[in-house]
Formats: sequence, structure tokens, C-alpha cells
Amino acid sequence: MERLSIKFYLNNAKRKGNQEKIYLRITVNRKKAELATKYFIDPKQWDEARQKAKTDNLINSHLSELESKVYKTQRRLEDDDRAVTAKIIKDIVAEINKFDVFILEFFEHFTAQKENDPELSKETGALYRQTFNKTKSFITEQYKTSDLHIKQLDFKFINEFGQYLISTGLVRNTVNKHHSRLRTVILQAIHEDLISKNPYEKFPLRKEKVERAVLSFDEIKKLRDHDLSEFPALERIRDKFLFCIYTGLRYGDAENLTKNHIVESEGVKYLYLEMHKTKDFVKIPLMKIPTELIDKYDNEERKITGFLFPRISNQKLNASLKSIADIVGINKRITHHTARRTFGTTILLESGADIKAVSKLLGHTDIKQTQIYLQPGDNYLNNVIKNAEEKLDH
Repeated sequence: MERLSIKFYLNNAKRKGNQEKIYLRITVNRKKAELATKYFIDPKQWDEARQKAKTDNLINSHLSELESKVYKTQRRLEDDDRAVTAKIIKDIVAEINKFDVFILEFFEHFTAQKENDPELSKETGALYRQTFNKTKSFITEQYKTSDLHIKQLDFKFINEFGQYLISTGLVRNTVNKHHSRLRTVILQAIHEDLISKNPYEKFPLRKEKVERAVLSFDEIKKLRDHDLSEFPALERIRDKFLFCIYTGLRYGDAENLTKNHIVESEGVKYLYLEMHKTKDFVKIPLMKIPTELIDKYDNEERKITGFLFPRISNQKLNASLKSIADIVGINKRITHHTARRTFGTTILLESGADIKAVSKLLGHTDIKQTQIYLQPGDNYLNNVIKNAEEKLDH
């Protein structure tokens, strides 16, 4: 049990005529918080030793109720295995906050809403769940308690949260993503008037430049031609990854493809779908290889599930891609998103497509987004210089 004491006293800086305001001071482990009562009293009518009015029973009754509420609040916090501080008790007693507004409880409710929102992808809900779990581990290890009052979402909390994530081995940009999601939760708490200030206003998110993997034409061929029949599970994942290299689909969109997404116009087959992330429709012509991959999986499993390709979690898929890269001999750290970047950069840009076409096929709504997204490789840059040189020679 935390060491708690309370004291009622007169604040001579708060006066009304010859009367002074009665204050309550709450002290927990030598840290104090003060709360003004609604009463003034003449100092001559105040019993300092007993911390009560000498004759005014109405004032004394109110002070007794406050005292009782302080101790009840302490007991309830301790029974719930939650942090007990003078400020938390003061805020609850003053009804600035309620008992049920705690960081993890609020975050859990927020995350559940994301997970159950039909307009959001399952991946979005899963990402918030990851950040919730990180926050829970941080509070448990750093504060030795099961939860903290939402008022403790301050600069100190988020700074220590970032340091904690770094200490677990996460890279800076991954830490920033957890910060970004926690910031969204905090903004929601501000909208609900649970906290008044955004601690991220003065908290800089330092980014580290990361070279995102993009496969070259040679690496795509190496991936495509390698015989993985000895590893059927990896072969299925490789094929699905290849399909996305030639179509540029995000994980969630590729995962939910059915035959209904294949349309034909003037002898050309297209994928036509609403992109889950942006809600924009995209029409992607199907090249020979993705068409062959669709035919390859026209089997009993598709008849049962209705999906074009076997389904697999993004986490398992990315873990398997590491093994595939090792087997095939690609010395790059690839993830599912590598397929989308490869489609935009290698398949389209390095084949001579202009950036407007690339942007359209990727389903981007802004050319600037596409410019940031693309990573022209050495072959592309060499060809640019070669073409420029040829023109200069003429």
C-alpha cells in the first residue's frame, strides 16, 4: 500500500473579503497534489490542529466526504492493481477523470473498433493490436502495474515508450510506426476530452533513411525459374509473390482476389477491383505470367474457397520470403511489399512507362506519392544516360 496522507488548510492567496479558501492537499510517497474545495472561511473560525471549521457543520460534513472519497479512491486503485499517485487521486476526486478511463482500457476499446470496422483492412486492426501489445508490455515492465490513468499520457510517457521499443531491438522507423499509432489513440482521447494536451506536439519523430528492396529483371527471372517443387508450401508463396510482382497488388487486395475480379475486354484480360486501402478502383492488364499463375491454381481448393490463390497470413508470408530468397540466391531482404515496389520500378518504369501510367496502375491518387514510392535502379539510370549520350552525339 502506498503511503498516503491528506491535509485541509487555508490558502491565504485565495481570499474573498476577510475569508480564505479551504484547500485539500493529497500526498502520496512525498509527492503532492492540491485541490480547492468550494468553501471560504474566516481564519478565526478555522481549527488548524483539527483541520476543521470550529462551528460550521456544513463545511465539516463536506470535508469529511472528501476525506472519505480520497481513501476509497486509493483502495480501489490498489485493488485494481493500478498506479496510485497524488495527481491521479486528485483528478478522480475532483471528477476531472473517471475510474474507468485508463490507458490500456481506452486503447483496447479503440483497437477493437479498428478490428471490427468493415471499412478497414484486417491488417490495419492487426497493426493497432501490435502497438497495443507493445504499450501493455511497456507499462507492465516500466511501471510495474497493469494499467495507468489516461492523464499519464504525457511527454515523459511517450519518450520512455520510444526508448523502451528501441531497447527491445526495433529499428527507428518501426518505432516511429508504433508512435504514429499511439498518437492516433491520443488524438481520440483529446477529442473525447479525456486529456487536454497532445504530448506529441513537441516530440520529434526522427526518421532513418532505409533502402527499400526492389528486384531487378535478373532477380525476377531467378525467382521465377527456380524449381521449388521440393518445397510445395514455399512454391505456393513464391507464386503468389510473383503474381504481385506482375500486378502490383498490396497484400490485402491479392489475398481476397476471386474470379469475379477478372474481366475481359477486346480480347485482353484485366484485374478490376476496388483497392481496400484507398477505395479507388484500378484496372490492371494481365500479362502472360500472372495469367499462367491463375491457371496453375485452378484446382479443388479454389472451388471450395473461391479465392484465386491459397490464403496465408502476411506475417507467415514474409517469414517464408526470407527462406525463398536464400534458396533462390537473392541477397536482399524482401517482404510482400517488395513485389509492389518492383512492379512500379522494374516492371513499369524501367520498361519505359511514364510516371502517369505507373501512378494509375499502382492506384495512387497523387503523382507525388508515386515519385516518392519509386526507386530507379542502376539499369534504368544507365539507360537514361545512354539515351542522353546518343542524342548528344547527334
